[in-house]
Amino acid sequence: MGQFSMEISRAAGSVLNGNQHFFVGLLIGLAVAVAKLTGGPVLASAARTYTTVCRAIPELLLILLLYYAGADAINLVVVALGGKPIEVNAFAAAIAVLGIVQGAYASEVIRASILAIPSGQIEAAKAFGIGRGRMFRRIILPVMLPNALAGISNLWAGVLKESALISVVGYGELLQAGKQAAGSTNQHM
Repeated sequence: MGQFSMEISRAAGSVLNGNQHFFVGLLIGLAVAVAKLTGGPVLASAARTYTTVCRAIPELLLILLLYYAGADAINLVVVALGGKPIEVNAFAAAIAVLGIVQGAYASEVIRASILAIPSGQIEAAKAFGIGRGRMFRRIILPVMLPNALAGISNLWAGVLKESALISVVGYGELLQAGKQAAGSTNQHM
């Protein structure tokens, strides 16, 4: 019974980790999709570049790069500003990186769902004088959700698989702790 409850606990932890970077990714994806559709040429180009780069680089490589190199870069900036170096939380860094990657994929799903809305509905809302925020809440969001549901469900399945990558950052810390313990006791086995 103990093994079964441990497996259930691990599965629940994976789902909770997935929830965190999934919702971070959806928020980022919504912002990037809006930037692609309504932003100026510079903002739309930056959003397209973000999407292309994040979708082209493997998640594992991004986690390792942004955790190790990103932590060093943050500490260089903090020390240059006269502060003390800070320790970057591995779990938070992995959640942030996977959220950023998830945001790139979500932006394409959301953008395509918004473009699938019949233009007559948006034109009718403009003709009635509905503001942009209210139009998004009352017309665009309810109409795009059924279009986006399949793509978002597919992203969720990917999130569950990607959440295992979070352990990679902790694995390096575990090896470092083992190396330090073996060095202090001179007992490597």
